[in-house]
Amino acid sequence: MGTTIRGEYLPRQMQPRPFASAVWPGSQQQDGEKPRPLALMGEIGDVALLERGPTWERWQVEVVSPEAEVAFFIAYFPGWRATVDGQKAEVRALQGLGIVEVSLPEGSHEVVLHLEHTPLRGGAEVVSLVAVLVVIIMLQAGGLEGWKVGGLKVVVVLGMIIVVGLGGRWWPERDFPANDMTMDFVRMPYLHHNPDGVGFGGEIQLLDYDLPTEVRAGEVLSFTLRWQPPHPDLWADACLVMMGAQRPENDPPPLGCSAFPEIYYRTYHYIPVPDDAVPGLYLVRLRVWDGERELQPHTAQGRPLGVIYLRPVWVHNYRPLSGQEPVRGDFGAGLALSSVFVVPEEDAWKITLDWLVGERVRANYKLSLRLLAQDGSHLAQRDLQPGYGFLPTSAWSPGQLLTDRLRVPFPPDIEPADAAALEVVLYEPGRPPIGSAVIPLRERERVFTPPSMEVFVNADFGGQMRLLGYDLAREADTLTLTLHWQAQTLMPQDYKVFVHLFDPATETIVAQNDAMPLNNTYPTRWWVMNEVVSDPVVLSLADVPPGRYRLAVGVYEPQTGQRLPVTDAAGHPQPDNRLVLDEIIEQPLP
Repeated sequence: MGTTIRGEYLPRQMQPRPFASAVWPGSQQQDGEKPRPLALMGEIGDVALLERGPTWERWQVEVVSPEAEVAFFIAYFPGWRATVDGQKAEVRALQGLGIVEVSLPEGSHEVVLHLEHTPLRGGAEVVSLVAVLVVIIMLQAGGLEGWKVGGLKVVVVLGMIIVVGLGGRWWPERDFPANDMTMDFVRMPYLHHNPDGVGFGGEIQLLDYDLPTEVRAGEVLSFTLRWQPPHPDLWADACLVMMGAQRPENDPPPLGCSAFPEIYYRTYHYIPVPDDAVPGLYLVRLRVWDGERELQPHTAQGRPLGVIYLRPVWVHNYRPLSGQEPVRGDFGAGLALSSVFVVPEEDAWKITLDWLVGERVRANYKLSLRLLAQDGSHLAQRDLQPGYGFLPTSAWSPGQLLTDRLRVPFPPDIEPADAAALEVVLYEPGRPPIGSAVIPLRERERVFTPPSMEVFVNADFGGQMRLLGYDLAREADTLTLTLHWQAQTLMPQDYKVFVHLFDPATETIVAQNDAMPLNNTYPTRWWVMNEVVSDPVVLSLADVPPGRYRLAVGVYEPQTGQRLPVTDAAGHPQPDNRLVLDEIIEQPLP
């Protein structure tokens, strides 16, 4: 990834910060391989990585459009240069992903990318060389005897470094077993051997384990842990968790767990891997309990450790799209939501999102998960990357179904039953959202009989929905317009309804409301044919100046802003694709 575990070394254009590289999730065709370059503009055909080194890569790229902007999965830093068929080409950083971008004309081209020195790096090397020369001069300044003594010290030190370096290659390696490796993220956040075992609470030790390195979704992960001494009063709990579970602020739900009630010399664990598990690396988290008290892990020398994780396991899974999946939200950019499940737990909502990936995603998007009350207000919100950062959208393989499991903690004084809908927003940091979807969380009794209403309209909105009529009520500085809609078909979009209070002389809008029906909690995509929905829309008149105003109603597609055409009951098209109501709204002088 070109960075450390703390992310100190990243291009400034790489936002949001990735926690995994573009090859992390993998696919059936590409597990751990260098990903195919992205065609940001235009189209590319056959692509081959001919050879590569630590600071260079050589590609053969076929461009089948007149030109193409191509991004290679190399973190951009100053000094990256490119040649196309031997000719120098401009290299840019792709905003958001922070990777190398090159323009290519039509045809087949050999593209060589290599990292060169920059003036800053060259200057740093000169400074280092000058420092060595200064040390030599200082040694020589002590006279001939001082030079001999100082020079001898330098030779001895250099000789020791060479001996240690070469000796390390020739020294016979100790044969450590691979089945005793663990890590924690407090003291030793890397896999290491434990020849003396890992202790728990000073009462029992994990000696080693028998754990497969890979498993397929839908299968059972079976493994054995070996302990000493036997301690039947203790029990072991092992869970298969995604990368990122070690970060306390994440706390993702595990894929599955296996508890063994009494620890003797061996405990046997079986964890079914869900059919919809995202492909990639997972960790086995191990805890030991005495009743309800968790025992603190520690080294053989008694030094405390954090939660213990065993050697990673690679989960293989590739779920191709059938084309029959339902769509609950279309975000464009080749992304759609197929299904959403929200389950309240002890302290958080557990949210499962099934994504349809239609084409290669050209950015690392963030998610905003927003729980809405019945009045549309926000109860809770959490912004994060898919997979807590370990499932970057730029690595999602086209043509597959991916499942993401996330959690949104309950705020204080909020009951889970207060949530009426979940809004899912996808966006790039610093840019407008590319789309959103609202998922109702409450069972709704569908109504097919129109209620009584003050005014009958029977206006058609693009053959999608019909405004049967409305009720209008005014109280102090509040105007409530209740719109009675009827679905004319199964709608493929989550349309928004606008209500404008405007000055008919100047077309100035003095108050408005733009939202999906029922305060964004019952999107039109969820309506069935002939269903009747009564939607009260409230406008505040507190800041409306004195005057005479009219009300206009319209329906539009949120991503494009395009309004549905409107015809009245007589079939006459309405100007500006809006229906102007008959009522005159008078705002008196204060």
